Amino acid sequence: MSTLVLFLVLLGAAAGLAVVAVARLVRSSAPGTTADSADLAHLARWTSRWRWAGVAVGSLLAIWAASADSGALGLGRLAMAAPALCGIVILAATVIGEVSARPARTATRSASLSARRVKDTLPQPRSWIVAAGLGSLVATLVVGTLTASPDDQGRRGRALVATCLQNLPELGEVRVTTSSTPWPGSFYALPSAVLIALALGLTVVGVVTIRDRANPDATHSDVDLRLRAVATRKVVSALGATCYGTLGPTLLTMATVLSNADCINGNKVVTGMLVILGLACVLLAVIMLANVLLPDREPAVAHASHRSIDTLGTGS
Repeated sequence: MSTLVLFLVLLGAAAGLAVVAVARLVRSSAPGTTADSADLAHLARWTSRWRWAGVAVGSLLAIWAASADSGALGLGRLAMAAPALCGIVILAATVIGEVSARPARTATRSASLSARRVKDTLPQPRSWIVAAGLGSLVATLVVGTLTASPDDQGRRGRALVATCLQNLPELGEVRVTTSSTPWPGSFYALPSAVLIALALGLTVVGVVTIRDRANPDATHSDVDLRLRAVATRKVVSALGATCYGTLGPTLLTMATVLSNADCINGNKVVTGMLVILGLACVLLAVIMLANVLLPDREPAVAHASHRSIDTLGTGS
């Protein structure tokens, strides 16, 4: 990844963090809903810890991928896939947390058998934003693949090649061919597409797992539904961070390559548009990631007193 692209990504990330910080400060005064359920409190803590573990491991993996340059995975392949790798780890950790969640050992336990639907917890506005990011990423990778050519070493799908007529001193009008790299063609797009498909699959598994997770306390079904909505929102946000985190650097890389392609008419205008869109995507990725990390307006689930141990209750 070039220095310019890295600088623009960091700039967008800083702006995104600032926006989210202000939004959280504004919302922090909103009152929460309390519920006296140790089971739900334990469930919220358990899944939150797994999400944070996923973010920690995924971030380390992304940092390694962005700085690695070895063999067939070099030349920026791993760097372009770094956001997708991070997102996959976060989604996998979230799914593990939901699957492995077990209720606390409370004195009395009841279970809810009410039917649940994914759309009851799916954040509709955010889901459309994430869908738009996924569609834009797919379209960008397709365009990059269709317009890419082999580079000077014969590696397919890595260069943007253009031919034009130019007036050169003492030579007159000559045909000139330019080749600029790294263009996100199939050389970069195929690994990223595989990882994004895996992230999408993990998102579906995560949302279904959250829907089917047992409610250990039927007396607080409203709180349980809200906790499911928060968990689903964070899974969707993780996918959004993965998509926009991959799309932003891809667009900025395209802008860098196009700025050097003198044979392409209007390249400066297109470059400017790609820079704006790329920074907007980086900003959205940071906001989505912050929504995964930072505390949401979850119901404040209070700790119930732990009375002596295990009873035979109804489970689901």
